[in-house]
Amino acid sequence: MVAGAFPLVKLGSLVIKQASKPVANAMKRRAKSSPFFKKYVCMPPAQIYHWFEVNFRLNLMGLGRAKHVDKLSDEMATELGAEMLGEFIIFSIAVGTLMYEYNRSATKEEIKEERERQKTSVIREKNTIFRSGNRNARYQDT
Repeated sequence: MVAGAFPLVKLGSLVIKQASKPVANAMKRRAKSSPFFKKYVCMPPAQIYHWFEVNFRLNLMGLGRAKHVDKLSDEMATELGAEMLGEFIIFSIAVGTLMYEYNRSATKEEIKEERERQKTSVIREKNTIFRSGNRNARYQDT
């Protein structure tokens, strides 16, 4: 039963990861059509990303920092912000799935270790009883 459950969990996590792409695409479409998403969710991170990207490229080419970076147009910022939002959603779902799988694996390992500790303590207890029984038998003979 346990061996059969393992592939089902892996299959389930794969399904969740694959389902995250349509969810991200739906969020991107909504972000592009909603004025609130455009103004507060998509555009600010896109403009910040654009500023960092321009300065990084200039530094990489050895030209220093830009004194002024022109902002992206609203359409371009919305598009870039929606893409960033979609990638963030996919990444978040993947990280969440990995964390779940890791915690599940760690819990299984803890249970396995606890069973081993219990078996070891039972064996030690039986060994102690056996040894104390032999000692009494040795003293009874003399």
